[in-house]
Amino acid sequence: MNVKTKPSRLLYVVPDFFPSASGYAHACENFIYAVADLGYEVLILSFKPAELPTPHDNIAIKSILRSSRDEMKTIFKEQLGSNWDALIIETFENSDVCNWLIDTLNIPLVSTAVRIHAATETEIYASTPNEYYSRMFDEAKCLASKVPNIWSTTKYYIDFFKDQYGLTQVEGYLKRYSIIPNIPDKRKKELLPEPSAHIIDILSKNNKNKTLFALGRMSEQGVSQKNFRTLLDAIAIAQDELKKLGSKVLIIGDGELRRSLEIQARSINISDLVLFVSKLSHEDILHLTRISHAGILISTYEGHSMFSVECLSNGLPLLFSEKTGIAEYIEHGKTGVSVDPNDPFSVAEGLIEITRGEHNKDSIKSQYLQKFGQEITISKCKFIIDQLASRSKYPKAIVFGTGGYLNKVIEKINRNFNIVAFADNSLEKQGDSLFGAPIIAPSHIHSIDHDLVILASSATESIKAQLLELKIHEENIIKLDM
Repeated sequence: MNVKTKPSRLLYVVPDFFPSASGYAHACENFIYAVADLGYEVLILSFKPAELPTPHDNIAIKSILRSSRDEMKTIFKEQLGSNWDALIIETFENSDVCNWLIDTLNIPLVSTAVRIHAATETEIYASTPNEYYSRMFDEAKCLASKVPNIWSTTKYYIDFFKDQYGLTQVEGYLKRYSIIPNIPDKRKKELLPEPSAHIIDILSKNNKNKTLFALGRMSEQGVSQKNFRTLLDAIAIAQDELKKLGSKVLIIGDGELRRSLEIQARSINISDLVLFVSKLSHEDILHLTRISHAGILISTYEGHSMFSVECLSNGLPLLFSEKTGIAEYIEHGKTGVSVDPNDPFSVAEGLIEITRGEHNKDSIKSQYLQKFGQEITISKCKFIIDQLASRSKYPKAIVFGTGGYLNKVIEKINRNFNIVAFADNSLEKQGDSLFGAPIIAPSHIHSIDHDLVILASSATESIKAQLLELKIHEENIIKLDM
């Protein structure tokens, strides 16, 4: 008789979700619906108001708005339950709250993962002279020290993590890494609504066959990342050739610096070549990816952005930045044109080259989807998530000791064992929890199913003797080298 196995239960933490229209939100939506279609039961946890774009039998969602640490931990205990097979955290952006979450819920650290996308959680945290970002980067490094599984959308950000996240070189390289690209949307062309009157009006004023477009927030961070000022300078340099080709650039986005960009464009006499569009629906953006000449993504730093996914999976070539994460999935001369994002003359040459080019959209789409399409990416996700949710391959360990010595060996324990409890002789600590696992009295060790007891204390001999008196077999007592 076939025994139906219970599907794995995943707790999935998102930085942004529907109804937000950000790239993060779209990436998270596509990923989680693909995962749920594989049969996993998923609870989406958001720290902003969020909702499901469409109902799904395997997906539930809960929004918990930020509060104090103690209040959040109480809410986690009361509302999130237990028996989670894995915890997946998208980005390091909510690291402070995710540290509280990990400390509260009994989810084995071997079954936790963080996936890096880009931007705020990486370069901005690491380099911006800002008190808030400095504090959040400290929280991100704390979370990174706990979580043994680090995923990313590109190798670029795994390398960045190893270099910047405060771990020793050995610690950084002993993490378990996986690359999980962003997944294209499942919606078919024929299911999309008709273009809005707004986008039809915009395109009627331009030669859509030579329209290039860029997309991004126009906050200080967004303008810096998406490199809009360099783009405007490059358009000024290339303007004579772009006019001959009948080309125009749409820059889509809004924020505090939009007006400043418009003034810059006017001051360098390119207003007739640039059209600023404050906002378009996601559906209209998708229409642009199908009918425009090329997309522009000359970011100073970038991962596997949803903008690039939507362009390439619809056959739209991209003007893109060399030596960033983008360069891992776009091939110069075939699916895009590579430029130095720090050199406006390089960008200008790229603008002319990609505008002159005659692109085979079917070929671009095929080349991209062969490597990053839904089927191959979802298959990879299933294998990696199955591994994450399968605790049986890790020995169940009770860790004896919760003091300073533990900090020296916790990384090694996290990578190789499923911690089911901590033991400590301190009456003050007993009954509390650490990393979501209970702290118990040594006399209660026999009441918890375990394979090994790991010594995490410098008082090795006295603790070992204590364990032997409690009838713990000597071969099941180990101490890890620091």
